[in-house]
Amino acid sequence: MTTGRIKTIRAQKGLSQKELGERLGVSQQMIGQWETGKASPKIETLEKIAKVLDVDIFSLVGKEKREDNIFLKLETYMSQQSKNEMLSETGKWLAKRIIKECIKIVKSGGIE
Repeated sequence: MTTGRIKTIRAQKGLSQKELGERLGVSQQMIGQWETGKASPKIETLEKIAKVLDVDIFSLVGKEKREDNIFLKLETYMSQQSKNEMLSETGKWLAKRIIKECIKIVKSGGIE
């Protein structure tokens, strides 16, 4: 999802992997894994990356229109609800499972 985008934007901003890692509180190796697709940052981390790089989060995930990424919007909403403790622990777990399953379906081409 973010493969290459973090690297491109980071380079445009003139930051090294080490500098970005220091600003985010993660290792240079983790930045490298995100940039090569070996690992994916969590939504909360994507929000931090976007803030540090001074870009919209959707620039990192490749969507030009916010409406086009309903799953990211849903995950963001659930994250906010979790922070507000409006959901029980079971509710949080279930919501995350549903989101992950929806993302798998879309990635596999099951829904257009």
